[in-house]
This record gives sequence, C-alpha cells and structure tokens, in this order.
Amino acid sequence: MALTLLLALAKKVKILDKLVSQGRWSEAKKAQSPMGSIYGQTLGIVGCGAIGRMVARKAKCFGLNVIGYDPYIAQIYLAKENGITLMSLEDVLKADYISLHPDLNETSLHMINDKAFAQMKPSAYLINTSRGKVVDEAALVKALEEKRIAGAGLDVFENEPLSKDSP
Repeated sequence: MALTLLLALAKKVKILDKLVSQGRWSEAKKAQSPMGSIYGQTLGIVGCGAIGRMVARKAKCFGLNVIGYDPYIAQIYLAKENGITLMSLEDVLKADYISLHPDLNETSLHMINDKAFAQMKPSAYLINTSRGKVVDEAALVKALEEKRIAGAGLDVFENEPLSKDSP
C-alpha cells in the first residue's frame, strides 16, 4: 500500500482521474507538470521494522534511494540486507517521500507535527500506512493548505472511520 500511494502521488493519479472524469482535459494537461521520474529520488522510511524493510527492498526496484530512521535497529542490519542508510529523523524528513511505519508509543505519538512539517521540502509527499496517531492531523491539514508539502497519501487516520466533513 505504501508504494501504491507513492506511485499515485508521484503520477498525480487522483487529481488527473478527477479532471479527466469531469471532462476538464486542458486542466488535466496542465496538472501533469511537473511530473518527473521517481528514479533517483529519495524515500525516507520512519520505522524500519519488518514492514519498513519490505517497503525499502521494493522501493529499490523503482530506483529510489532509501534512507531510514529507527532508534531501535542497528545500521549494519539495515544496510547489508535492505539497502537502508540509517540517518537522524531530521535528515529523513528532507527526503522526497516520507513513508511512516513506526509502532505507536509515547515517542511516536504525533511525531509528525508542525515541527516535522517545517523540516520537509515543499515538494515532499508524506505517506502513512502505519498508525493514524503518528501524524498530527491538524498540523497535516495546515501544512497542505499552506503548501508546505506537496501532498499526502493516507491509509490510516487519527480517528477512524474518518468523518465525512474531515478536511
């Protein structure tokens, strides 16, 4: 799911589908730019447990550089078998795509907050398929509205089911 969301964000699948379905062809053509290749871009993985490592191995097939943050896993294990370069959270937040896979605990609760969004690039995409409460949703909405990040692919939310009036 994390890689599906990454590809959908990179290729603007949702917005293009919506525009084409509405017959807004010229807007769809404009929306395609910029749409570069993901090859050579960087995927930052937060939480390098079994799922994070699996995402890393599959991301390498797309030519993504993979960096990761996990305070509980040794660098040698990640680098040797999974191609993940372990870095600080601050460095991982500078990636082109940030995919979240941590356990939910007192250190990961709302770890992606205003401070984290301030460290991300305006062209970055956040992907969360782990735990909804890892992301401060109010801070996410603010970051998206202020265009401090390019977008988000979410499979989980702080409160589920998501209310119909949720931004």
